[in-house]
Parts: sequence; structure tokens; C-alpha cells
Amino acid sequence: MKIIKNLSEFLSENVKIATTIGNFDGLHIGHRKLIEKLKLEAKICDLKTAVVTFFPHPQKFFKKKIELINTYDQKIEIFRDLGIDYYIEIPFNEKISELKPIDFLNKILVDQLDVKMIVVGSNYKFGFKQKGDIKLLEKFAIGNNIKTFFLESITDEKDIVISSSRCRQLLYCGNVEKVHKFLGRPFSVKGVVVTGDEKGREYGFPTANIETSSEILPGKGVYTTEITIDQKIYKAITYVGTRPTVDNDDGLRKIETYIFDFSEYIYDKILEIRFLKFIRAERKFSSLDKLIAQMKLDSSLVKTIINNEE
Repeated sequence: MKIIKNLSEFLSENVKIATTIGNFDGLHIGHRKLIEKLKLEAKICDLKTAVVTFFPHPQKFFKKKIELINTYDQKIEIFRDLGIDYYIEIPFNEKISELKPIDFLNKILVDQLDVKMIVVGSNYKFGFKQKGDIKLLEKFAIGNNIKTFFLESITDEKDIVISSSRCRQLLYCGNVEKVHKFLGRPFSVKGVVVTGDEKGREYGFPTANIETSSEILPGKGVYTTEITIDQKIYKAITYVGTRPTVDNDDGLRKIETYIFDFSEYIYDKILEIRFLKFIRAERKFSSLDKLIAQMKLDSSLVKTIINNEE
């Protein structure tokens, strides 16, 4: 996959593309449906596939609060794994934000990208204040000999649309199992193992303390997880929270993971944590002894879950 960050670079590629357009945070199964359709139709028409997206995320540009599901590197990695040919990143700035819908179509998609096919959702909006819709896009496409495909959103068993914002809300609630279903893969964070206060070791649970650049974390609590270190996978129990029993709840969320049957030195190594199942919410215990007793129960429960799944 070739990454294009300057539209003028693309002109020298001299290729014809089929594209889908959006922010694609989380790359959930609705996004993947678009990608599958894009790849299928592009192959039929002998076109290269391209994702057109924006950086920074428009909500960040407008200083609206949003915690992105994927880091930049994760998003690139997923698109590469999906087999996309071009990742075209449009710098989102004031000039772009003020483009009228028809100007976005003409100046970006036609003049600079020479798009031959567009695959988007039926609720797709674009241009200044998102005033452009698929009716305008379809009319424009017909006049410019561009093939278009408009896909309906994917919904769950309750007919609720699966979206990036919904995945975020589920993560805040700790519902990592449903997020797994909606993303088509477990929610994960990558981070570096840093030195902690080693209290876990004192309690009989030597944990790896993780420092991550991920913007969003699951809700505070204990989870069954899977850890990748040096391309090897390990089972683990992971805590996300503020450690109210030992830290008096300083408000700073921490990630601590206890890897089963593991004793290697991993400080400064990068690992990936995949969140598989919510075990319990964070709580403050009246004593360290009660906290340690609960940690033993949590560990035993997670081991049982793992053994039952193997």
C-alpha cells in the first residue's frame, strides 16, 4: 500500500482509482463492508483501490472532544492488511473545511485524483458543514462518468446502526465483547513496558505496567486479555483503572497486565494487549488483604475461562 500525503504526488502515479471516502475510525464491520465492495468492483473494472481520508480528524480540527479508537499506525496497518493499494491523506485545514460540496467533488476527486469509481455509505455527507449528500454525488457522478455504489449501514440484532461513536460508548462501558463483534477483531492497545512501583510483585502478581499512546481505553476494571510480545502470544489478566485502594484514586488511569506462566525481562519492550472479556468493574477495597484476595479470585476465574476456551 502506498501512502500519499500530498495530492500533487498522486498525479505522477498515473493510475485510475476506485475510492471510498471517510475518517474510518475503528475500521468496524460497516467500514469493512465498504472496503470489500470497493475491492470487488475495482477488480471488475481494472482499477486500483484507494482510501481517501483526512488528517487530523475533522472533529479534532474543530476542537471537539473525541478519543479515537485506532492510533494512526494501527489504522495504516489495518488498511495494509485489507489489501488497499493507496492510502490518500488529505490535510484537513480551514481551506478544506470551507470547500463547498460541489468544489470538493470537482477540485479534489476529479481534478487531483481523477476518480473513476466511488463507494460510500448511503448516509455519506461531505463538503462545507456536510451539506453534500448522495443525491448530489450521484448526479455529479453521472455527469462525469463516475461509477457510484451506495451501501446501507450495517445494524445489530436490535436494528441499531454500528458506528465508530457507538463502539466508543461500548468501550467506555467495558463491553469489549460487543466491540470485538462490531470491529471484527478484538479492541487492542499497543504500549511500552515501563517501570512501576512493583506493588503487584509484593502482592504475588508481578504485573507489566504499560504506557500507551492510545487515546481511548476500555472502562475501568479487570479483563481477560491476550498479549503479543516479540510475535509470541500469551494469556493474561489486565487491569485498567486508577488503583483507588493503593493510590487513593489520583484520577490517572493505568494499565497493568499479569501474564500467566511468564517470567521474562520485558522492560522497554513494546507489547499489544487485546481485550477479550470483561471480568468486573473497578472497586475500592477496605484493606490490602481484601484487594489481594480479590486478585486471586480474578486470576482463578480468568484461568478457568481460558481453559474452557482451549
